Amino acid sequence: MVGIWLSISVWLDSACLWMTVIAVIDIALMLRLTGVSSGWPRFIGVLLGAAIIVFASQWFIAANAFGLVMGLWPLEAAKQIGSVLAWEFSRLRVIQTDLIYLSLSIISTWFFGFCGSRVTGD
Repeated sequence: MVGIWLSISVWLDSACLWMTVIAVIDIALMLRLTGVSSGWPRFIGVLLGAAIIVFASQWFIAANAFGLVMGLWPLEAAKQIGSVLAWEFSRLRVIQTDLIYLSLSIISTWFFGFCGSRVTGD
């Protein structure tokens, strides 16, 4: 998912925070297919998975941008940029409409985490 996000971000030249909704759907589907019951376990799994994907994607987007300037591959640049530089780069690229996608992803995390089939012991 991080690779897809990075590719789309390079292609569109934006932070692409709309991909958080797709990441949430992807993780929720994988957790459902593996049999994780709905409720807190699935909610925490989707929330942590999406947070890791968002963090890694934004880090690699910043690393790719600075790597191009320094003549490094994105993986090499990801090791060399610091957290402050990655945070500032990501913060400056986020536009106001991206915040709508972040809130939509939180709502969809709640929906996919708590709603769904519950197995009862009847």
